[in-house]
Amino acid sequence: MGTINFGTLGIASIHAYGFTPIIKDIDGLEFYAVASRDKSKAERYAKEHGIAKSYGCYEDLLADPDVHCVYIALPNALHAEWCLKALDAGKHVLCEKPVCADAAQALRVADKVAETGLIFAEAFHYRYHPLAHKLEDLVRGGAIGDVKYISGRFCEKLPTPDKPQYDPNLAGGALMDVGCYPVSLVRWLAGCDEAEIMSANCDMLPSGVDGYTRAAMRFANGVSARISCSITATKPTYAYIRGTRGALFAASPFSPTIDLGPLWLNQYALVQRRGAQVRNIRVPRVRTYTCQLQAFRDAVIANKQPATDIAEGVANMKLIDAIFKKAGVQRPEFD
Repeated sequence: MGTINFGTLGIASIHAYGFTPIIKDIDGLEFYAVASRDKSKAERYAKEHGIAKSYGCYEDLLADPDVHCVYIALPNALHAEWCLKALDAGKHVLCEKPVCADAAQALRVADKVAETGLIFAEAFHYRYHPLAHKLEDLVRGGAIGDVKYISGRFCEKLPTPDKPQYDPNLAGGALMDVGCYPVSLVRWLAGCDEAEIMSANCDMLPSGVDGYTRAAMRFANGVSARISCSITATKPTYAYIRGTRGALFAASPFSPTIDLGPLWLNQYALVQRRGAQVRNIRVPRVRTYTCQLQAFRDAVIANKQPATDIAEGVANMKLIDAIFKKAGVQRPEFD
């Protein structure tokens, strides 16, 4: 279908490492247009990065017939509104995680995706990396027997409390920011969407969002899981999967490779244990964001929904909603 043109709504910090420098190296994709509420900001960004079009409002970008796909990296509370508008405008959508502010919004987006038939992906970039593929192959292939327990943690301190992550009206907080990753991981590797939240605790910050959250759950297929997350403390990120015949451990499963200029830093160590045996399992070094954009491109070309489609997004938001409910957290009502 020729070159696929991307437009972005807003210029979030993630663009600097997860989109703008990545898309330039993806065959068949072009960063064609950028929109910001501040037109001069959009113009400067377009000039700096060689982007053909810049707009001072999101609606103008969506009206551009040469924009085929839209990347949405706005605050969480704005995801649903602009996903729906982008789909109505006939654009394929790559939306940052979490897909919406709550499950009710995600269900509305799912209805719109079904109505339009357009490609939609929630940007859980880690799911497209070779490490995730290897984990899935080992788990589904029975390398550790039947899965009994999964644990995931993502704790990363945000130094500036003026960010949207600290605003409850923008659907901020630890669970919605970094916690959605381990929620995604345990649900995906458990191979089940339905779970009972056995316990949940949120340490609330003065701004009204959770700074540190822990939850335990039992999936309908019998797999138990725990997740923990924080935006007030940095701790090692990991995934642990225990089965009847062994266990898997992955350090930094959500960002397994970091590019530091000329240096590639492998943050993960994947270990399979079977009885007394221990072996390291190596995977190719590649950026998760590269894998994600390649997979999204391929999905558009093949007209086939990607791995982190809207159904996955709905299932994840239902689990996140259930954790908040169990913890007794009163959140704002989102339209």
